[in-house]
Amino acid sequence: MKKLYELPREFAEKWLAALRSGEYQQGRGTLVHMRYKDNTATVGTPEYCCLGVACRIEGIDPEAMVDRGFPEDIMALTVKVPTSIFGPHIDNDTSIPSLGGVLGALNDGNEINTKVKDEEGIDIIINPEEKKYSFEEIADWIEANVELIEVEEPEPTIPDLEYPQ
Repeated sequence: MKKLYELPREFAEKWLAALRSGEYQQGRGTLVHMRYKDNTATVGTPEYCCLGVACRIEGIDPEAMVDRGFPEDIMALTVKVPTSIFGPHIDNDTSIPSLGGVLGALNDGNEINTKVKDEEGIDIIINPEEKKYSFEEIADWIEANVELIEVEEPEPTIPDLEYPQ
């Protein structure tokens, strides 16, 4: 079956490594949730959803992500996270859930109807058992279901300048 999603290889490899690193404590529901030991603590331990890890590896401060969601909040925080996380999809079919929507659902334990039909004409459902995926399982899902593409950086150009005579 054709993969519905794609990500730049360089970003994806960095993200997959971060998800598997054990460096990030997994949370649910928001990009980052701060877990406090008690009500008087001023410094919390960040718990990330998989999309929060994507933002973190692109340099976004965890404090800026606290209690923020997807996708508008990520888009407001950064232009560094690949837009393919939000769409468009490979076939530019806007009825298909975005990659970020699917990954957020896997992270939080929600079912996703892809609105893509299988060979028998039945909608493909991702995570029908509503399992909460670990970061390792999300990384495995990305590897199995997302096309990693090479993105060429544009060559820097020097603009033609006209000087007054």
